[in-house]
Amino acid sequence: GVSRDSVLVEVRQTPVASLPIDSVFCDNVEWELDASISEPVANYQWQDGSDSTHLLVSDSGWYKVTISNEGGTSSDSVRVGLISTPVIELGEDRLFCNTVSSVDLQVGMDQNEEEYLWSNGEVTNSTSFITDGKKWAQISNKCGTVSDTMEILLSYSPVVDLGPDT
Repeated sequence: GVSRDSVLVEVRQTPVASLPIDSVFCDNVEWELDASISEPVANYQWQDGSDSTHLLVSDSGWYKVTISNEGGTSSDSVRVGLISTPVIELGEDRLFCNTVSSVDLQVGMDQNEEEYLWSNGEVTNSTSFITDGKKWAQISNKCGTVSDTMEILLSYSPVVDLGPDT
């Protein structure tokens, strides 16, 4: 007798999870992460327990997806950062009599990826001024650049001279 048999062999590749590169957003996050792959039969698992091909991100943090199919499992993660547009307020002008006292100023927000520049050349978030004149500061980050100016004024005590006694 004659016998025949056939076998259908399907090769399933291990899925490759591929999320975008780490990103930093200004003021708020509204980002849809897409982890979908071309393989029609795959299971998705995000760190929050959801199982969709997409995840809507609205906060900073680490986001991870694991994709699995009959060929295996792979994972990828992305860091989402959030910073704020810089804000600066040096305050009102300052008036001193006869001599300037030290004026200590500090600007900026911690962990906001800011760069600083002061009119005296300082590049930290704080400085001191001991002379009169216009003073300014500038803050920059990915979200923008802002600056503010103030003036330190010096007023001398009046000198009264009525002339010699007569």
